[in-house]
Amino acid sequence: MNPRQLLLLLLSLFSVLIFFNMPGNKTWLNDRVLNFTDKIHDEMDMMSLEERRVYRLGAPYNASLAVQKMIKSWNMKEEPIVLLPPKDYVKRFGIDVTFPEPIVFYYYTGLKSVQPISTDVLKANLALVFDSRGTLNIARVKNQEGIKEILQLYKTNSAQ
Repeated sequence: MNPRQLLLLLLSLFSVLIFFNMPGNKTWLNDRVLNFTDKIHDEMDMMSLEERRVYRLGAPYNASLAVQKMIKSWNMKEEPIVLLPPKDYVKRFGIDVTFPEPIVFYYYTGLKSVQPISTDVLKANLALVFDSRGTLNIARVKNQEGIKEILQLYKTNSAQ
């Protein structure tokens, strides 16, 4: 190995060390990569891919799957676009689940979704809302006025 190659090797190793010692990157490395050996014994009992996803991805994944299962059972003719509630609205009803952002929701379920802050929020034809008993339901939305009412509901019922 010539001196130039050795210098480049040392420089790149030093750069990688600096990168993974930054606070955000260090947290990610410890939580996502290096904890593999801590959880291996729990995951060895779960042999199917779906069991492992449920275990690893937790509450947001399970909530997304519940929404998907309900919508698939309806056999809708049009393509469902789900309006996901904000975290404060969900927390107000005593549920500690954060619905994932639309791209992650699509990855989990195969369903399109929008958030209240999305530019195309008025395209939604379904919305997640709580009823008077505190049960999360999927409401069909017929028009843009219905979406605006639900957005107002999210705003007024958010946790203070």
